[in-house]
Amino acid sequence: MRTPIVIGKNEFKYKKDAIEFYKKILNSYDFGDSLNENDFDHIIELVKYNNSFFSEDMEVEIQESTDSNTKEDVYIYDVVIAEVQFKTKCFEIIYSNSENWLISFRLMINQHQENTRTTFTRACRGAVQNDIRSVKQSYFDKFSVKGHVDCQRIRH
Repeated sequence: MRTPIVIGKNEFKYKKDAIEFYKKILNSYDFGDSLNENDFDHIIELVKYNNSFFSEDMEVEIQESTDSNTKEDVYIYDVVIAEVQFKTKCFEIIYSNSENWLISFRLMINQHQENTRTTFTRACRGAVQNDIRSVKQSYFDKFSVKGHVDCQRIRH
């Protein structure tokens, strides 16, 4: 039997249900809008859910705003809707020290537990990504006909 995804007080049977839930929150706001208290709480729970995938020796603390904070306390001050690449929306966490963090609810929901192998694989992919794109672009520039190219395997 499938284990449900539990994020805060919400239980989702499938990842797609969780994604739809957060997508609905995201799309109910315009760029620059702050989330209402209920939606704010849902995003905080999502951040806590995402942090649960880190190794146990990493300490992650999320503080919410209280009236008795001192200057040293850093807490999540606000969550707003940010505009990112291609005029798409994402959640932006604003901290009390004016730092911010753009988050992707899809990546947080689909997060897999990190291990040495996945970390290494991601690092390797990141190291060669620009080279791969450069090779593909030069091939496209050389063989493009009206914006289309034949598959590189076929061409000899």
